Amino acid sequence: LLLLRAPAGPRKWPWVAGCSFFALTILFGIDGRTGLVALVLLAACAAWVLAPRGWRVAAAIGLPAAVIGAALLSPAVQGRIGEMQSAWTSTKVPDEADSSGVRLQILRITGEAVRENWPAGVGYSHYGDAHRAAARAVYAGTPDEKALLDGFWARLNNPHSEYVMQIVGGGIFGLALFLAWLIAGLWHARRMRSAALAGIVLAFAAGCAA
Repeated sequence: LLLLRAPAGPRKWPWVAGCSFFALTILFGIDGRTGLVALVLLAACAAWVLAPRGWRVAAAIGLPAAVIGAALLSPAVQGRIGEMQSAWTSTKVPDEADSSGVRLQILRITGEAVRENWPAGVGYSHYGDAHRAAARAVYAGTPDEKALLDGFWARLNNPHSEYVMQIVGGGIFGLALFLAWLIAGLWHARRMRSAALAGIVLAFAAGCAA
């Protein structure tokens, strides 16, 4: 919003500096995952809007690529990548403070919940029941079955993903309605020629993923 609403001429530079500060904070100051995905999408949106017409495609590819390249140089992002790799190969029950390990367990359980319930869903108020049933199916017969089922990730009433909530709770029809709502926001952004609205929809869509 700072970048797209900046006034023309020299007065725009404080706005650009503010935008850059927030972007650099995401890249180097925090070790988030979802925020980085949203930043890449917003970089593509901003590049498309601000670049000359003949350079839009190149800019919309190049700027996000530069953001990803900068992220890979960030100690915070490198630490998060290493944490995810360790969690992926680990066979131990994750500690509740191990964000990456817990996230992978949630992904395993929600994947099973989607596989079992995607056609019609179980109803939004019954997601917790579906999650616990999926956890029992995933961990059945594993050496650490009891310890894994005792983890809070096996007893969630919210999957930490709106897309999973929609398809498990409302089935394929519920997910389709949610996606149609997001697409409607992008359609209105295009009709209004509002890059700011498009960016908000993209950031919201990324945030709903995890």
